[in-house]
Amino acid sequence: MNNFIDVIKEGLLRDRQQQSRDLIGNPRGGDVLDPEVKVFKETIIAALEGNSNKPSYRGGFYSFYQINQLLRLSEKYPGIVRNKRILDFGCGATRPVAASIILYLLGARSTMAIDLEAPFDPAGIAVAEYGNILSVISGLSPIELHHVNADLSLCRSRAADFDLSALLGGDLRGGLARNVGYKLSRYQDLSEGERKFDLMISNSVFEHVADLEDVLTCARQSIASDGFIFAGVDFRDHRWYTDTAKWSFWQYLIDDGDHQPGYINKIRYSAMNELIQRAGFRILEAHTVRDAMSPDFEAGLLPKYRAMSREDKETTECLYLLKPA
Repeated sequence: MNNFIDVIKEGLLRDRQQQSRDLIGNPRGGDVLDPEVKVFKETIIAALEGNSNKPSYRGGFYSFYQINQLLRLSEKYPGIVRNKRILDFGCGATRPVAASIILYLLGARSTMAIDLEAPFDPAGIAVAEYGNILSVISGLSPIELHHVNADLSLCRSRAADFDLSALLGGDLRGGLARNVGYKLSRYQDLSEGERKFDLMISNSVFEHVADLEDVLTCARQSIASDGFIFAGVDFRDHRWYTDTAKWSFWQYLIDDGDHQPGYINKIRYSAMNELIQRAGFRILEAHTVRDAMSPDFEAGLLPKYRAMSREDKETTECLYLLKPA
């Protein structure tokens, strides 16, 4: 481990010398805006050596958590990642390629991340992904490699496909490996070839998609016959994340409100299951989280929600694994 960190230090020194000549003001790159990432860039080795639970910033730790959930399932469903075409549906604006990069390092044939929202602070994301890659290939990340029969030698060989100097210089797109794609697009608007996948991953996105059944019907036409969809769905009222004291998990069941019209589609658990099945998928796994609703709160539900089953009322999230029916 210490020898490998020494190699990283030597590489960083070369990168910084190169930056002093070429990368400062490089039109391919950009200024890092996020102050936490600025600190990370200046103290990257200390971050790798002393902060291994969260070495990457800008959402990297949650990406590790999400990937580990997938990797644990892969023991039951072998071959879910290695040599597969992976599509990240709704990759977000603050960590758009984190999951794609990790899965590529673990042996995916190719990855494509898509979203409708442009990335915030692309230069900061580029530097953070530099940290993501180093944390994985140095063995300091919490990624559970053993679930997919991957090892650090594989991750390090795949890391050679990235332009690490470009990432450290703030150039996100220029630093990505050729088979790690990133597009601002609806899924249905991708080319026929780009829509094809062996594994789709999606984290807290399905609840935001107004035309979700159309998306999944389109995906059903493009998924490999032995492919999977791995999706986490959050059934909570998302206003709760902005003010936990003011809002509850189930606030819209009382006031039918939202951040803005259409921010979430308000599809509850059983209706989500029915939609998934209508689109042509079989639910292999559905791991739910339920939170108890008090009788007083339940008494205030709008009539159209009051008649729901207790399971629908209390299911606040679900981790799905889907397969073509």
